[in-house]
Amino acid sequence: MENIKLVIQLILALGIYNVWIINYTKGSKYRGGKSNNMSEEFEAYGFKSWFMKFIGLSKLTLATLLIAGIWFPAFSKSFSIFNWNANGRSSFCTSKNK
Repeated sequence: MENIKLVIQLILALGIYNVWIINYTKGSKYRGGKSNNMSEEFEAYGFKSWFMKFIGLSKLTLATLLIAGIWFPAFSKSFSIFNWNANGRSSFCTSKNK
């Protein structure tokens, strides 16, 4: 089970790096509107450039925490605070008392 967790951490982190670093300036069939890069995609959705930079920095930071979490598990738990569970609530906000 521990190996599966590590593989999932790597897949998620590398996927985020791929989108925000390697394919940042490249077009994709998944980009919104007629966007050819990340900046145009955020503009297509009506977001400001500072918001794109904030989202990118946040995602890259969290991806780095996932990678660091392989050696330091507390870091990957920090990432889980920002994940959403199936009920649409943050796992951080979910009460342990039912």
